[in-house]
Amino acid sequence: CVQETDAAFVLDLTAQYSWSAGFDKTYKIVDNRVIIQFWIGPIPITIWYEIPLQVIANAKIDAQMQATAGAKAVWKIGDAYISWDENNGWKMAKPLSLIH
Repeated sequence: CVQETDAAFVLDLTAQYSWSAGFDKTYKIVDNRVIIQFWIGPIPITIWYEIPLQVIANAKIDAQMQATAGAKAVWKIGDAYISWDENNGWKMAKPLSLIH
């Protein structure tokens, strides 16, 4: 009677990484440039212009990794028994182990 043991394992690995960055900046290309300025009596009149430049940038990175590893083993222990005969008496057969 050959004894045999089967064993196996599976390992599933999952990793996730997420990174993001943003940039939002307003640059004043021309800042409050007066074109006309005068008074009408007690009321001041000013006409000006300005040129803003807004830069918006976003970056996002998503990464995912998956791995599966496993192993299987078969261990054949062999025959294990005790016998008796009149000349030799009791005798035990030693099993011969073998792993695949």
